[in-house]
Amino acid sequence: MSGAGAHPAIGPVRSVGVRQPLVDGIEKVTGAARYTADLAPRDALVGAILRSPLAHAKIRAIDVARARAMPGVRAVVTGEDCAIAYGVIPIAQNEFPLARGKVRYRGEPVAAVAADDAATAQAALAAIEVDFEPLAAVFDAKSARADGAALLHDDKRGNLERSVEQDFGDVAAGFAAADLVCERTSHYEEVTHAMMEPNAALAEWDAERGRLTLHSVTQVPYYVHLALARCLDLDEGAIRVVKPYVGGGFGHRTETLNFEIVAALLARAAGGVVRLELTREESFLTHRGRPETDVRLKIGMTRAGAITAVEAEVVQRGGAYAGYGLVTILYAGALIHALYRVPASSYRGFRVYTNTPPNGAMRGHGSVDVRHAFESLLDEMAAELGLDPFAVRRANLIEAPHRTINDLQVNSYGLGACLDIVERKSGWRERRGQLPRGRGLGVACSHYVSGSAKPVHWTGEPHAVINLKLDFDGRITVLTGAADIGQGSSTLISQAVAEVLRLPMSRLSVYANDSVVTPKDNGSYSSRVSFLVGYAASRAADEM
Repeated sequence: MSGAGAHPAIGPVRSVGVRQPLVDGIEKVTGAARYTADLAPRDALVGAILRSPLAHAKIRAIDVARARAMPGVRAVVTGEDCAIAYGVIPIAQNEFPLARGKVRYRGEPVAAVAADDAATAQAALAAIEVDFEPLAAVFDAKSARADGAALLHDDKRGNLERSVEQDFGDVAAGFAAADLVCERTSHYEEVTHAMMEPNAALAEWDAERGRLTLHSVTQVPYYVHLALARCLDLDEGAIRVVKPYVGGGFGHRTETLNFEIVAALLARAAGGVVRLELTREESFLTHRGRPETDVRLKIGMTRAGAITAVEAEVVQRGGAYAGYGLVTILYAGALIHALYRVPASSYRGFRVYTNTPPNGAMRGHGSVDVRHAFESLLDEMAAELGLDPFAVRRANLIEAPHRTINDLQVNSYGLGACLDIVERKSGWRERRGQLPRGRGLGVACSHYVSGSAKPVHWTGEPHAVINLKLDFDGRITVLTGAADIGQGSSTLISQAVAEVLRLPMSRLSVYANDSVVTPKDNGSYSSRVSFLVGYAASRAADEM
């Protein structure tokens, strides 16, 4: 076009495949971003939790009379205030926000208070009297499974949360065909998170309308919403859950945590606003880390380095409550597959209850320890056969698309190219074995489920929803329930929408994680957001 009032031709606008700043980057680097602990209004009460000093004990009685009578104490709650158990997996809900009848690990919440200030809250905790009857405790999986061991849950014989038995292919024939068979046992200590931001929640109860608003550090606002409705016996429409900025999650926050429900119970009991901020020690006690794990692994291999069969037994110390344990012990065996070709496998997994804080879905839950054991044993076998570790990995590469013998679908697979790049850029051939004493060069590979699409709650609802709103000035407002926990999902969603609409990202605004206005999303875990929510975003943009 030319002439007065003409506009220059607009070329294609690309948002994917080019470097983009985070849409919330300015707020984060300038300190303008407000995290949960930054939100407390002036009239907010201070919440505090009384924790068990014992790992296993019956609760004979709790006397809160003195605490309730103290000036400045606005609410005191115990296990009697919530008789409904919760848990992220519907068939394994055996935890209460405050212990009822029995404590099962040191640090388990027993009572909580809301007071005018922190000093009063701590004084109130000190005034609560708990009559415990100590019980025998088990702190490791072997002791927990022994005959006559104290039971944490009466319906779980042998303290066994779940056992998994999986057999695929002819394992005996695979070992018979191998030129080398090696078996090793490995022990892995428990690991927990150290997110930059400790746990915090802000709960507000609107007594006139019977409504609850909760701000929390969660990775899964939707699951928190469900747990609050369940434990407080409220209609889901009476609850609003907001996820502000989150200072890291790493799996710790992929399920509803007890302090979130405790904050809500206190707010309702006090008829106001309660902020509950945990110390670093309390965040460690809330735990949800990687379980202590014992791995027995047996691998068969040909002289050329090809794997012929795998046999594995995994025992995980799961802690006092179920959490994600049913899934974690399953993944420990399922993810032996899909990284390399495995023609035959046998897996036995055991998830065991112990009197320790409950474990959860920390960073690749289930797969990390087993993969370390697997890669270590591959290296040992490579050395015994005189093979280069890179050559052993290449001898077992998959060609996508590929369906594993345990029915995992591999649609894309870049491990071969990755190995080529790492070998070249690390100077593997020149440097291996040539480094000074105490230094070395090694290789290991890993993988995980990407875009986990199985719902935890089988409700028939969509897993991910994106709403796009065309504003009066031609801008696009993106509404999503996907939890940005520092991994940049809000930016990725913006890129997907902008790419389809061929608009610069500056024309988009993203609003995430406020259940009053944003649509349903299952949350941030198992690398699902890029795959599922990104696709939902592109679909929504297509329709617009």
